Amino acid sequence: MSEYKGIKGYSISGVSAPTGIGGQIWYNTTDRRFQFAASFPQGVWSTAPNLNTGRYYATSEGTQTDAVMFGGNVPPLTAAVENYNGTSWATGTSLPVATEYIQGAGASSTSAIGFGGADPVNPSLNTAHTYNGSAWTAAPTMINPHSQVTGFGLENSALSAGSNPGGTPSTGNTEFYNGTAWTELNPMLNTSVRFMAGAGVSTSGLVFGGNPLGPGNMTEVWDGTSWTSGANKNVPVDSCAGAGTSNTSALAFGGEGPSAVGDLQGGYTENWNGTSWSAGTQMLTGRSRTGGNGTKAAALATGGDGAGPVASTYTEAYNAPAIATKTTILS
Repeated sequence: MSEYKGIKGYSISGVSAPTGIGGQIWYNTTDRRFQFAASFPQGVWSTAPNLNTGRYYATSEGTQTDAVMFGGNVPPLTAAVENYNGTSWATGTSLPVATEYIQGAGASSTSAIGFGGADPVNPSLNTAHTYNGSAWTAAPTMINPHSQVTGFGLENSALSAGSNPGGTPSTGNTEFYNGTAWTELNPMLNTSVRFMAGAGVSTSGLVFGGNPLGPGNMTEVWDGTSWTSGANKNVPVDSCAGAGTSNTSALAFGGEGPSAVGDLQGGYTENWNGTSWSAGTQMLTGRSRTGGNGTKAAALATGGDGAGPVASTYTEAYNAPAIATKTTILS
């Protein structure tokens, strides 16, 4: 009797819950059934409460209904912090120093970390601070200064990918924070890219887009140890944003695209399923240098800028319905 691997060339994965990847077949180890994801319906963007302070080159962390945004450029550079509860933005405790290009990681408005970036004096920083919803606490400094790059993960399990030390060429430095200290890990494959976005956790994530010599479409996948090349995005962009929980489930949105696309400040949205990118529903307001957080099915886009640049207070929420599944009971 023919086996599935012999026909298709790969095995069926065994997982305990649906993966959210349309067209995938898997064995549900909880229900003891084979399942098929018939589709992953397109999500839609809707307006959400505006920020109090418009800014770009900031970062946002948390979920769609429990988030924090900090730093950025109004202009001038700002230390402003805002906490979001799903209904409105409230002023939080300011960063120790006004910082743009700052990156971060975190699960909520009360558990986040910010690191790297640039302040009015230094083009690239190695400082880090944790946030508990009401105060910032100095964390151990990074091994290398990082600016114009990306980060993802949790407050005590964060990853910083790439580095632009300021005045010197960009590097692919990767650093991991375990809540106690930073450790340098295997570098990215693309060492010259900056202004990319990221999504996932410290053991399973990805980075995408960016600017090597103009808007880029590269994707690199992180497995907790090393980077591998992933399928290119459909639209090359730099300064886009991302949301997602792993290297098989992410959303890319916004960014500055090539003039050939006809929209420099784009509302491009793309879905990543672990193998390839597919076009999603456009944002309501195209912009780049936007904060992004949440999941592939429930994301938040905050701030950013349009042509100009002009700092934006706009916030949009992205929601996708659950995948449909067809199950077959094992005999």
